[in-house]
Amino acid sequence: MDPIKRVCKKCGEEKLLEAFNSHKRFCANDYICFDCLNKIMSARIRKYQKKNRKNITKRTILQHLRHRDELSNWYIKSLLRYAGFDRDNITPELIELKRVQLQIHRLTKTN
Repeated sequence: MDPIKRVCKKCGEEKLLEAFNSHKRFCANDYICFDCLNKIMSARIRKYQKKNRKNITKRTILQHLRHRDELSNWYIKSLLRYAGFDRDNITPELIELKRVQLQIHRLTKTN
């Protein structure tokens, strides 16, 4: 049985059906392959970011400060990755140990 192939509307290449979007949310892009769809979406994102640079920067800074103040898992994982740990080696126990270490460091810094 031959695999089903489609032609991309954007690039015109014939590709396997798996290379096309099957999610109902993006049904308008039925016959656009993932590569072309990613290019379209990244161009839209860049255009939005360029237009709203101040709001996005302010929002990301506030989100980062909130994560830092709450010692969220995301913030601690980012610290561990920055310290050289791989994503696979970061365990919940290691996250808790790092959280305790940061709390102790904050307590000693304020006193």
